[in-house]
Formats: sequence, structure tokens, C-alpha cells
Amino acid sequence: MLNPLPGIPLIESPLFNNFFTEETDPQLLHIAQSIRRDGFVVIPFPDKQFIKKSNRIIKELKPLYDWDAYKADNKISLRVQDAWKFNEDVRSIATNQHILTLLEDLYGRKPIPFQTLNFPVGTQQHYHSDAVHFSSIPERFMCGVWVALEDVEEEAGPLEYYPGSHSWPIYTNEHIGRSHTIGSKVSQGVFHEAWEQLVETTKVEKHTFKAKKGDALIWCANLLHGGAPQLDNLKTRWSQVTHYYFEDCVYYTPMLSETYKGIIHYRDITNVCTGELVPNKSVGQLVDKAFIEQCRVGVGARIIPTYDFDAEQYLIDNPDVAESKEDPYEHYRTHGFFEKRKARTLTYKKKLIPEDLFDKQAYLVANKDVAATGVDAYEHYLNHGIDEDRPLKI
Repeated sequence: MLNPLPGIPLIESPLFNNFFTEETDPQLLHIAQSIRRDGFVVIPFPDKQFIKKSNRIIKELKPLYDWDAYKADNKISLRVQDAWKFNEDVRSIATNQHILTLLEDLYGRKPIPFQTLNFPVGTQQHYHSDAVHFSSIPERFMCGVWVALEDVEEEAGPLEYYPGSHSWPIYTNEHIGRSHTIGSKVSQGVFHEAWEQLVETTKVEKHTFKAKKGDALIWCANLLHGGAPQLDNLKTRWSQVTHYYFEDCVYYTPMLSETYKGIIHYRDITNVCTGELVPNKSVGQLVDKAFIEQCRVGVGARIIPTYDFDAEQYLIDNPDVAESKEDPYEHYRTHGFFEKRKARTLTYKKKLIPEDLFDKQAYLVANKDVAATGVDAYEHYLNHGIDEDRPLKI
């Protein structure tokens, strides 16, 4: 059956009943109905080796946390991000084939695990929607899977969530009357008041998840969730979170974006399954890299695109960057532009003619061998003609 609304996850689609029917596998149907109604579902993590893997994760990651700092102040967040890069058990949980297949059945697109977080204690994080951090175009193609690596007691700061809140609109900067400034530090705290009043007004009830080892919680992007207070510092709450995007989407951070200014904070994500970067695209069309770079600063400013950036001169003009051995363009894009560092274009260096002033027809008439190849006249001029001192006209 053709889906006329492919830009909406199946479990959140108004056409839900067309995809999940009486003929659907009963277990899948139950899971789909639970997520559609509540925004989450709890299932046993589908791995016969889970106990051994969870025990090894706890043993191998335990030395990586600053326990002394935590004992002095239990408000400090203890987490290891992207341990999948060096711990095969973490990676195995994130790429579990049963979970990947289930998510594809629920969302209608192939899932992409892109981030892991491993916690030894509760986060005590204010309830929030992941959609302000991890969003997509089309929206809602993101979810999380939280897995308990041990039994969780009430004193250990268990997960808290608000069933049904996933179906609310996704609120971003414009909804809370906030204008984002590039380079400014911001946290989800700017949304707390709005979330608190929404919870109070809608009377949505908070649920606490006292998980057992091996319980897996799958939740939608917009479900309000957080961590209860840690009542006993001696209690641990070992867990792993894997965040998933889905294929054929644009990935970005709304909290750091201001679309009316042309500022879109695109995310560069890596597929945990393959270790490869995932391109931003939608409806099968790749987003141009130069456009992504421009969107990082908005239409009110002009960042030099990669192809026209004079990396050699940038290192000469900025010796501290050369000394640090950082990639010159990456430094310019993430720091130098905002610090108003000196940066030049190759166009300036070569004294190139801007494309809008370049006579392509005259160039091809003067260079018949170029015309015979069928290449774009200005592209040839940039890549070869200027260096070969080709004539611009007869």
C-alpha cells in the first residue's frame, strides 16, 4: 500500500490504522499501539548475552568516571559519551539487529544509531523533550532506547516520564519567544518554564520507571522525560542510552537554530553500525555542503566556502592555528569566523573574475579545445584557465 504521508513516522501518522492492523504480528501491534498512545514502550532487551555484556560494560567503564567529584557534589553528571568507539559491548547494544528491525517497522525508515551515553548513576536531569536537541526534517524521525544494566531502586534516581506528552507540538525557540545568537552558550533550561506550565496545565501524570536489569525503554523524540533526584549517593543506576535518527532526513539542533535568519545548526552524525558519516538529505536529495556551511552563520553573514578558502594564507595570518596543527578550514568555520580572524579567498589571491562578470561564451570561443569538452566555462577557468593564462576572449 502506498503511503501518501512518508514524512511522518508510521507510529505517529494519522494513517496509523492502515499500517498496523489485525493482520500485524501481535507483539509488534502491541508495541506500536503502546508507543502511539503513551510515547514509549518497555520491552526485554532482545539479546541472550545481555547479562554478560552489561557486566563487562560496568567493569570496563567504571574507572572512566570522576567518582571523587561526584561524592563531593552529586549534582555532577557522570556520563561517557560514544563509548561505542572503543567498547564493543556498548556498540553491540546500540546496533542490536532486533532493535533496528523493530524501529524500522515502527517508523517506516531504516534507523541510524548515532550516539551512545553510558551512565553509572541517575542523571537528575530536568524533564525535557529530546526534540530541542535532536530534531530532523521531516520532524519526529528520532527516538531513544534506554537500557537498564542493573536493577534500579527508587533512591538511585530512576527515569521519569510523562505519558502522552509526545503528541504535543514540538516547541522551539520561536514558541518561547527566544532569539538565538550564534556563538552564545545555551542549555535546555530556556525551555523549562514552558514545559513546567504545560505539565501543570494539561495535568499529565508523571510516571517513575523502576527498571529491572535488561528492561529497555523505547521513547519518541518529543516525550517529556528526565531523571528523579538521587536520594542515596551510594546507589548506582548503570544504564545505556542509544539515540537513533532515521535515513533520508536532515539532522539538526533546533535549540541552536533560528530559521528565519537562515541559521540552521546542522548535525554531522556518524552511523554506529558502519562508522561512516551520514549525509544530510531529504526526499533523496543531498543538502549542498556549501549551503550547510552558510546556514551555520545565517544569511546575514558570508562564510567563505571550502572551495574558495585560502588555507595556506590562513595559517600564515594565524600562526597560533598553524602551531596547533588544527585543520585551517575547520578552525575558521567553528572559531575564526566568529572571532573575526583574518581569512582570504582563493578568488582574491588569484584575482579571479567573479562568475557574474565572467563571459562564458567569449571564453569558449577563445578556447575551442575547452568548448569541445563540454565542461562549464567558468569551472574550467577556475580550475585550469587562470593558472594556464588562457585568453578570456579573442
